[in-house]
Amino acid sequence: MNLSSFSPGARSRRTPARVARSGAVCVAALLVGVIAAPAAWALPPAVPAPPSVLAGNATLTVSFVPPFDGGSPITSYGASCGSSDGGVAGLASGPSSPLVVGSVSNGKSYTCTVTANNVDGPSLPSAASAAVTPSGAPDAPAQPAVAAGNGRVTVSFLAPFDGGSAITGFGVSCVSSDGGVPGLAAGVASPVDVVGLSNGKSYTCQVLARNANGPGPASPASPAVVPNAVPSAPARPGVVAGNGQVQVSFGAPFNGGRAITGYTAACGSSDGGGSGSASGSRSPLTVTGLTNDRAYTCDVFARNANGAGGRSAPSARVVPVDPVSVRARAAHGFRMVAGDGGVFAFGNVANYGSAAGIATNLVVGMTATRDDAGYWLVATDGGIFSFGNARFYGSTGAMRLNQPVVGMAATPTGRGYWLVASDGGIFSFGDARFFGSTGAIRLNQPIVGMSTTPTGRGYWLVASDGGIFSFGDARFHGSAANVARSRIAGMATTAGGGGYWVAAADGSVYPFGDAPHLGGAPASRLRLEVRGIASTLSGRGYWLVAGDGGIFSFGDAPYFGWPAPLVLARTIRGVSR
Repeated sequence: MNLSSFSPGARSRRTPARVARSGAVCVAALLVGVIAAPAAWALPPAVPAPPSVLAGNATLTVSFVPPFDGGSPITSYGASCGSSDGGVAGLASGPSSPLVVGSVSNGKSYTCTVTANNVDGPSLPSAASAAVTPSGAPDAPAQPAVAAGNGRVTVSFLAPFDGGSAITGFGVSCVSSDGGVPGLAAGVASPVDVVGLSNGKSYTCQVLARNANGPGPASPASPAVVPNAVPSAPARPGVVAGNGQVQVSFGAPFNGGRAITGYTAACGSSDGGGSGSASGSRSPLTVTGLTNDRAYTCDVFARNANGAGGRSAPSARVVPVDPVSVRARAAHGFRMVAGDGGVFAFGNVANYGSAAGIATNLVVGMTATRDDAGYWLVATDGGIFSFGNARFYGSTGAMRLNQPVVGMAATPTGRGYWLVASDGGIFSFGDARFFGSTGAIRLNQPIVGMSTTPTGRGYWLVASDGGIFSFGDARFHGSAANVARSRIAGMATTAGGGGYWVAAADGSVYPFGDAPHLGGAPASRLRLEVRGIASTLSGRGYWLVAGDGGIFSFGDAPYFGWPAPLVLARTIRGVSR
């Protein structure tokens, strides 16, 4: 062996004396034929190459290639990571690559070095790695602030520590403690609106932040908040007419999530009456300053701190009346007409004349002027006979009719009227407008009468089987078809036009809409069948008249007598207030 070829190198820590002694041992060994152990020549490991480092959540994973072991097996490695901007330094050791250095500071810049160890000691540190920054999910935000809106909550918050990686967005969750629909929303900054929530329900909200590492923990729950809006529209109100006023009754609607502070009822007229309104904290509300004898509908809305809610559907029509005027007029009297045109007046209404001895055709109906100071009679040929202040506006007397006239109705102004034939054909005169007819319809049974709405902008026709046909602003409230046990004699409407009664020949009365059920004439008391029905001006009562003039009164309709003991030349055909 050539000893001069062995060199421990510049990094050898052995002293010349140790080398000399080694050489002597080797020479001695050669002399006796024994080779010395190689371990006696080992050195610490060579310097490792610069490691590669992978950043994690408060961790650094340091990977490296084992260096030359210096002649003795490497027993361990050490990794040391330091920060250039204030992060906590970290160390790790282990038998192989990689080494995980924990508890470092997210968001701080780190470089790492590696050393290798064997029995002769550690190597020198490697060159530093490239700089990396550990990062994790963002921290939990602080408790957010919340503001309620209409079916929504606006959630405001401060961005938390981003975990070392830029926050890419925020998630907001709102849950209810009392049955409200939950809601989720996302945004890139504060505030975030969560919509689709239940007004009037209590909510708390939480926020979390996200970055490239995923979502962080949620914030503490916000204070409770209640989404709210204006109140809902109330249901259709009930109305009761008075003297120049209407009492409006209603139920409280959903308050929108905030307490209702008040209600407003408004009443408008369809035929020239002055409008009015009233406000208050509860039902009912009385709207005053209205015009008597004019038709009104009313609606109502609620208010809370957010403002006024939607309006209810309009009420049924109602007509304010002066009770003194009612008592002085038709409510305390009625007239009936016989087939020969004879007129019989009862109560305090006047008899202004008759068509007896004049009419050449059967008289089938009558109607009074608005002030009861006059009336018209109509015959089957459409001939008109006017008395008192009732003016003549025309007739079908000179026309060739397909079917006979069976009834008539006056306009609310008293300046016009309609005639109706048994096929439902309508003839309008004066200020009476045509709104339609059944003239072109094949009827199951003939028309027997008609009635007009309080506005004069519509009318109903009734057939002998109880079928109802509505035109203009007349609303259909039901019919007696398939209900009535005998043929129908006529119909009468309530004061506001929100309902009507249908009277049958056997004395039965069928109420519809807001018409109250007040009773009918008992069959045992009828000598001749019922021929007509007329309602009181208040709309809370009616009279039935039989063919012999027998009168049956119901509701607020007073009884004033009947034609007995007169012997009628022709049977009674109708009654009018």
